[in-house]
Amino acid sequence: MWKITIFMSCFFSLTIAAQAELTTSITESYHDGEWIESGKTEYSYDVDGNLSERSSSIWDGARWKEVSKSTFTYNGANQITTIIDEETDVLSFNPPTITRHTLSYTNGKLTEDLAENYDGSAYSLHSRLTLVYSNDVLGYAESQLWNGAAWELTTESNKITASYTVDGLVEAIVVENNWDGSAWLEGTRTVRTFDINDRIFSEEFQQLYDGSYADIGVKLEHEYDTNGNRTKTEYFGYSDDGWVLAYDDTFTYDTSVLMSDIVHPFVYSELELLVLGHQNINKPLSQLESDGNGTNSSRLINSYSDDVLGNADFLL
Repeated sequence: MWKITIFMSCFFSLTIAAQAELTTSITESYHDGEWIESGKTEYSYDVDGNLSERSSSIWDGARWKEVSKSTFTYNGANQITTIIDEETDVLSFNPPTITRHTLSYTNGKLTEDLAENYDGSAYSLHSRLTLVYSNDVLGYAESQLWNGAAWELTTESNKITASYTVDGLVEAIVVENNWDGSAWLEGTRTVRTFDINDRIFSEEFQQLYDGSYADIGVKLEHEYDTNGNRTKTEYFGYSDDGWVLAYDDTFTYDTSVLMSDIVHPFVYSELELLVLGHQNINKPLSQLESDGNGTNSSRLINSYSDDVLGNADFLL
């Protein structure tokens, strides 16, 4: 099923003189007391500090195999105008699947993402994502598919709708899908609570059943440092014993360096910000995932152009 895909949009220029660049993110899995490399994402930037290419690879035990690559172009306001995504099935000899996204803006805000598929010789229309605003606030985003003559809602379409508190915080996000011609048949809802600093504290997930939303027994809770960086996310499942911790992610930062002082790909569009609900303040170093018993399972390590020591040192 085709889903709404969220894309990175850059809305300002970064001055790159003497700035460190995030160049590589390595993913490792924990097995028998040691860390084993499993994935790698590499980043390249243009002269304005905008992300120009992102490539992801997997480690097959002997070498890295590229599985996806995205290239980006920008307008004079450093907003993304095109994205070309290439995905490769490393288990087959089929050519990469290529999709081109053309992004449009109105008054500086992303309003449309047009997706086209490449058949080996030409691009053809596939889908369209439309973002609708009210008083400059994103209200909803809806996807439609091209039927050869017109845009239409289908069983593969979906819609994201946000509701806000009186203070402008996104308190609920509804994702509807599977349009049957008159109504959405499936849906999920994320309900948020906030701490005293208006940061997301918890996110609880609900499913559409018989026309109304009911809890499915899954929630997240977040912790932050004094700078406002998210330092931990805990994932809970509900059982007969109440909420049980399934696993958690712990994040580390170089709190002496601001995000604005480095070149990085973490600059988000309105839709991404709505879903993510958070931006970090300082330079991100690593992410460590552990199970509910505190046993390590995986980690991600960011490497920068000015690194002297590996950022894995910050994990333990």
